[in-house]
Amino acid sequence: MHSIAIKQPDVVKSNDKFTEAVKPVFIKLLEAEAAFRDLDKVAIGTPGVLAELEKLEQMEKELLITWAKSTRDINPTMLRDVENNTLSYCPAIARSLVEILEIK
Repeated sequence: MHSIAIKQPDVVKSNDKFTEAVKPVFIKLLEAEAAFRDLDKVAIGTPGVLAELEKLEQMEKELLITWAKSTRDINPTMLRDVENNTLSYCPAIARSLVEILEIK
């Protein structure tokens, strides 16, 4: 298990640097996920779907890197974990970010 700031929501919530850095990246990811759900996947075919999924995965990694950099003081190993692919985006992280960042 990796120690990330999600286990300290009050610390993260009060971290302006975290909010300013992560919130716009997360909103952009949420918008991209919504656009993916609305895609006509039959029309774009398997290669198109795979390309769109790759874009989403890159955005997820960008979000985690932004998070890691903005909370380096309380998550000193998070950036390394993201870069080594030992920490990845998942639904639990998304739910926590919605709560922490107060996204409606």
